[in-house]
Amino acid sequence: MPLSNLNQHPQDDLLIAAALCWFSKDFEDVEPELALRAWEISQELCELHGLNPGEAIRQIELC
Repeated sequence: MPLSNLNQHPQDDLLIAAALCWFSKDFEDVEPELALRAWEISQELCELHGLNPGEAIRQIELC
């Protein structure tokens, strides 16, 4: 299913993108293919909102 078909709050997308970004960095040496896919999904989620990962992290509203 394309990421654009998910029905969730934009903040959820940003939180997921940030988590995937961090995951990709933590696992790039252990599981490089999985880390790369996590990074790609993070990028796709950010692009849905016109942001890069750094901007997405700054846009997350803290509860």
